[in-house]
Amino acid sequence: MNAIRIIPGAPPNIGGRFDEPVPKVRERLISEIEPQVLKQKEQLKQVTGEIRRDSIINLIKDGFVALFSALAFAAIGRSKPNKPTFLQRLFGTPRTPEMEELVNLFDESEQI
Repeated sequence: MNAIRIIPGAPPNIGGRFDEPVPKVRERLISEIEPQVLKQKEQLKQVTGEIRRDSIINLIKDGFVALFSALAFAAIGRSKPNKPTFLQRLFGTPRTPEMEELVNLFDESEQI
């Protein structure tokens, strides 16, 4: 009886005796509780679906941010002091005679 009293939505006036056989009472309780359980299951499915969808979207977004950040740092960084950056190689920045002279000076200073 106590188990029946603690069921959410159960009527508070459940007495010590059932007027109907226990299997019939059990079936009636199940039929009253089942819609609530199904509703909660459906809500749980919706919430977990939203969480999965949002987490996948965030993972993809974070992946793109990480990829573009890595490309940006690679584009502005030099692998060696006298080598052009990725962007310079990509867009073919022309070397001026002054730049060639600086590269030659740098190479000579490294050999010393």
